[in-house]
Amino acid sequence: AAAATAAAMKARNLDGTIKFFGSTAEEQLVGKSVAVKAGVYKGLDAFVDWHPSTSNGTSWGSGNAMYSVVFHFLGTDGHGGSPLGTRSTQDAVVTMATMTEFLRESYQAHTARVHYAIREAGVAPNVFPTLSSIWYYAREGSPERSKILLDRIIGCAEAAAKATGTRMEYRIVGGVWNKLGNKRGAELMHANMTQIGAPKFSASDQAFGKALQRSNGSNETGFSETIGALSPPSPVFMGGGSTDVADISWQVPTISMG
Repeated sequence: AAAATAAAMKARNLDGTIKFFGSTAEEQLVGKSVAVKAGVYKGLDAFVDWHPSTSNGTSWGSGNAMYSVVFHFLGTDGHGGSPLGTRSTQDAVVTMATMTEFLRESYQAHTARVHYAIREAGVAPNVFPTLSSIWYYAREGSPERSKILLDRIIGCAEAAAKATGTRMEYRIVGGVWNKLGNKRGAELMHANMTQIGAPKFSASDQAFGKALQRSNGSNETGFSETIGALSPPSPVFMGGGSTDVADISWQVPTISMG
């Protein structure tokens, strides 16, 4: 798409420069944040972002700011046959996960999201691991609110370490801002998408897509061949996903499509 646009600009003698940027470590929300810090996007008049989606459309809605943090618990080796005195790091990870689940009961707003994945733990039932790790995402509507949520998660980690006699360390892997919407850009993008039309798929393509959806237990709608309506964001922000594109949106007018 970038090459075709550059060729069209050259053929029609349109003044301007188009640049193409990759999305390194996009799923970890790291790449663009590092690039923003390095000034990679300075001097741009606009930034266009594309991400895979189940439909064809654009909007100017926001998303959640987010912290990505890994927690490590360190304890002692031990054996299930003689467990007395063992400081189990697996117990610490499970305890932390349980406590953060209780945050949802009365300490999380409707905009908050907390996810975690146990990365390292025991490999045999009778052997206590010396090291266990758990990885958290803490999402909220702004960096300030996300930090409040992260502090509560850190509190759970400290409590889990104290209860199990283990030592806890944590490392912030990444963090992103909430995205700034661009209403005028979304309107322009939608007008062009409507004029050009959605991609078309063959019958075999649609059969393949529906088979994938069927195997996943999803509705068998196939690939979308329409352009979604342009709708304003909800007047009440309900939270949502996070993206490192958000960091760019605070420096350059950013237009996103799916």
